Amino acid sequence: MKNTNMPSAPWYIVDAKSKKWTEVQILETLTRGIEIALSNHQMAVPLLQNVFPLKRMPLLAEIPLDKQIGEEEYKKRIKAAAAAPLANCTIVCTARKCR
Repeated sequence: MKNTNMPSAPWYIVDAKSKKWTEVQILETLTRGIEIALSNHQMAVPLLQNVFPLKRMPLLAEIPLDKQIGEEEYKKRIKAAAAAPLANCTIVCTARKCR
């Protein structure tokens, strides 16, 4: 958690023993964040939207699952992918997360 806690996306620890108390803590945290954002709206910078080209991802039914590659070819592709610049990466976004 320490490595992913950033000012733009902080972690909050919430006591989840009681559903009501958990909801109160979450609402207080959200309210505090909204109040801070509204009070600092003059300092806000525009967010870049869709800076990566969106590519249609194929459905599983559209992917041929009978293809195989040898171990040497696999190692070669893994090595090439590890050395490739980030510009060649594909970002996949779902309703819950990006990867």
